[in-house]
Amino acid sequence: MRPGLDITVAIFTRCWLKVTLTILVLSGANFAGAEGVGASGGTKEPAWKWEVGERLSQRFDAKAMQARSAEHAIAQQELLRKFPSLKLTSSEANGKAAEAEPVPTTDSIDGAKTPELFLSFELFSYLLDSTFSPDQPQDEVRRRIETRAAALGFGADLWNRLAKSSEPFLKMERQRQRLAKTEPPSSGMAENGEMSDQKLLLCRARAEALVAAKAEFGEEPFLRLLYEVVAPSLHVTYIVGEATASHLRFLEEGCR
Repeated sequence: MRPGLDITVAIFTRCWLKVTLTILVLSGANFAGAEGVGASGGTKEPAWKWEVGERLSQRFDAKAMQARSAEHAIAQQELLRKFPSLKLTSSEANGKAAEAEPVPTTDSIDGAKTPELFLSFELFSYLLDSTFSPDQPQDEVRRRIETRAAALGFGADLWNRLAKSSEPFLKMERQRQRLAKTEPPSSGMAENGEMSDQKLLLCRARAEALVAAKAEFGEEPFLRLLYEVVAPSLHVTYIVGEATASHLRFLEEGCR
């Protein structure tokens, strides 16, 4: 087990930072092609071919993160200009002045621009969460994915085959969601600062489901599905800590 920030919740559930603005960004996302576009905007290896180390190196490059955050801030200001009511913060709503606090380092990744920065487990988690969770509008998301996936050779049986290969993980995730509705919120971390047993089991089950999906559809076709079809619909903003990069690698390696 390894300590570190469990950012899976921040990335893949409705608990993202600035969730209202994030949802607005997602609603305008498109499925632009991702192949051949690298983090610098130049022609590189297709996003689905990148190695884990290369993804993390590009993702946590200080100057690149700074540039992405600045671009995201401009986009947020534009959203606030169009939707002024979003300027009302919880502290303002209570009539209290917000106290000055250190601003945490954040990163913002737009999958339509830099899909190669996502790790495969992130895209796989988002794919399953958005197309199998009863709390998500599955039909619309599935329709959009199917349209692009057809060009890669995926047929109408995509969802049945994906459900079958991911069944153990989906079963565990549904159980977790049911319990979450009746139990107090949990950070997913044990008292010693490491991931809880439940989170570890889910992480390992997800890794096994990803391996099974690659075997079911073929590794190259499925990775192309993730990076060329799923990634462009995903835009995330999250806090970056000292252990975030190593924790992401830990999650990508199946928490082993």
